[in-house]
Amino acid sequence: MGSTVICAQDSGSMVQVTGTVTDSAQTPLLGVSVSIKNNPTTGTSTNAGGQYILAVPAGTTLVFSFVGFRDEERLVSDSASVINVMLSAKMQTRTR
Repeated sequence: MGSTVICAQDSGSMVQVTGTVTDSAQTPLLGVSVSIKNNPTTGTSTNAGGQYILAVPAGTTLVFSFVGFRDEERLVSDSASVINVMLSAKMQTRTR
């Protein structure tokens, strides 16, 4: 995958989470921010294939965010090793 593993330090058991982030057409998204909820400076971003890898404590909530798309959150359980996410485009409203 060629990504850097980022580890969040905590006393809980660490889980290595990998996955792919796509849009509703199943197109991989490059540059999606994958961060720990309430700690946006700890995380990584997806590569050209929409893939990421991150080591976090079990029980952590990951936030997936990308410009033009709704944020998605996923809880990391002890057994979660693959979390694939599909992001939905934000509805745009026109103003006159």
